[in-house]
Amino acid sequence: AIGCWRRSPFGFLGMSFFIVLAPTSSFMPIADLAFEHRMYVPLASVVVLVVAVLYGLSLRAIEDESARRLALRTAVTLATLCLIITTVNRNRDYAEHIPLWAKSVELSPWNYRALFTYGQVLGRDGQSEAQIEQLEKSLKIIERGKTHTGLGIAHARLGDTVKAIEHYEAAIRTDPSYVLGYINYGNLRAREGDFPAAVDLYRRALKAQPNHGQAAFRLGMALYQNHQSAEAVELMGKAISIRPELRGADLWRSWILASTADDSLRDSRAALQIAERLRQSGKVVTPRLWDAIAAAQADQGKFDEAISAAEKGLEMAERADDLELINGLRSRLALYRRGQPYRETEPISVIKRQDEDSLD
Repeated sequence: AIGCWRRSPFGFLGMSFFIVLAPTSSFMPIADLAFEHRMYVPLASVVVLVVAVLYGLSLRAIEDESARRLALRTAVTLATLCLIITTVNRNRDYAEHIPLWAKSVELSPWNYRALFTYGQVLGRDGQSEAQIEQLEKSLKIIERGKTHTGLGIAHARLGDTVKAIEHYEAAIRTDPSYVLGYINYGNLRAREGDFPAAVDLYRRALKAQPNHGQAAFRLGMALYQNHQSAEAVELMGKAISIRPELRGADLWRSWILASTADDSLRDSRAALQIAERLRQSGKVVTPRLWDAIAAAQADQGKFDEAISAAEKGLEMAERADDLELINGLRSRLALYRRGQPYRETEPISVIKRQDEDSLD
């Protein structure tokens, strides 16, 4: 390399440009798109070349040394200002996703990725109809399960369940291994109250990808709603072992263990341990957590502590204006004040929100 630099500096710069670029170029194929960041390091050779050429030209064109220094400083200042302005404008474009992807689609109207991503950012902005338009275009180029799932989410958000189901069915038919196709379809069935169908879809998701934490959690919740609490607890434990950050799984596992009417399943000690761990973490201190703590304490005969925990949960629920939880906590609080534990015979209605649907 030193010999090459001494014999031909410009040749060395050209060689270094291509050597640095080679690992991420199409000459050595990698499973990645041609992002502009691949050029960042190779462009150092170009910068050195430009600086060297400009300096050489300044030596020939300007004989006076002080004038030459002034010219070079002026050129560097102007170049720096131009680069700053360009960088600010580029960062502004990157920060505004909708204009960025709209421009991408304008420049490349037959690019599947541009159309799909543009549709997704429109959907995140609440523009479901515009999202559908872009995803339909991308679907004509390449049919993918992910695109059908995105269309299913958009149609469901607009209340068109029939269209949503059509696309979810197409998603799992097109790509049987696409886990989120099953999960989002299962979410729709769960919102409709068809828990047996939701259970089946979440099972298929978990079969497609056995170590998918979200699939295990959703299956656990659907099983709970379908009066299959023992298996629900097992699946929620699996979800936590796969993804420890899924604290909602621990929260509901604690609730079931504390409140179930099934004597063979109820384990208030384990429920209280889980709930206390969540409370001490500070991550999931919600009215439902205090509800679970109160149910576990009441099962152990600690009614004063149960009343205190239930009152804390009720106070939080009232601040959140959660009427269903307020009514539930009040009825359970009345039991604890009479010295009676709570036994759940019907699962709490868990309404899955539309914004839980996701392709991420």
